[in-house]
Amino acid sequence: MADLTAQPPSGQAEDWITVEINEALGSTPRDTGTCMWVSEATVSGTIGGGALEHRAIARARDMLAADEDRAAMELPLGPALNQCCGGFVRLSLTRGYHAEAPITGFPLVLYGGGHVGQALARALEPLPFELT
Repeated sequence: MADLTAQPPSGQAEDWITVEINEALGSTPRDTGTCMWVSEATVSGTIGGGALEHRAIARARDMLAADEDRAAMELPLGPALNQCCGGFVRLSLTRGYHAEAPITGFPLVLYGGGHVGQALARALEPLPFELT
C-alpha cells in the first residue's frame, strides 16, 4: 500500500534523490514501489527504517555531493546488514532537480459541505490531495 503522506520535496531550493524499492523478495519491511526522498537536509517517506534506510540515505547524500544522477543498490536483509527480515531489496536512486515541478497531489472531489464533508476535508488536509 502506498504511503500517501510521503511526497517529494516541494518549494525547496535544493536537489533530492528519489529512493525507490524496485524489487522486494522474501520478508522485507516495505513493498515494491515504496519511495522516499532525500535531500542534504531532509528525508520524506520511508523504505522501512533500520540499516537498510540508513545506507540508502548515506548513498543518496553521497550522490548529491558527487553530482551523480542514477545509482542502484542490492541489499540482502540479513546478518551482514544487521537486519533480521531475511529478504532482499533492490533499490533505484534517481536525482530530482529543484527546478522540476514536484508532484502536488492526487485530485479528489469531495461532494457535500455538511458536517461530515467538513470533517473529511480537515482529515484529508495533511495528505497530498488536490481537494475540490
